[in-house]
Amino acid sequence: IPVVPFRLPGGEAAALDFFEGFLDYYTATSNQEYRRMYDRVTENKPTAFFRLFGAALALGTLSPRHVYAVTRKWEVKAMRQTDVCNQARFIAEA
Repeated sequence: IPVVPFRLPGGEAAALDFFEGFLDYYTATSNQEYRRMYDRVTENKPTAFFRLFGAALALGTLSPRHVYAVTRKWEVKAMRQTDVCNQARFIAEA
């Protein structure tokens, strides 16, 4: 059976949940859907955020301000910046 590429489920709750998982990219997880999402991230990190969350941003189910605020909180809590977080913040600031 061929593997179906990850596709973000619809709705605000799903977008927010998967965005939290996206920020924890470097943390081990047993969530199979997150793992499928991470496979998409590793395909091309520089464009991963937009490929995964571009539709949610365009439809308004995920706001750029929320992305920025949550990303900053995550960086402070984790006491680190990652390329994945930088990408999310860059998109939100644009």
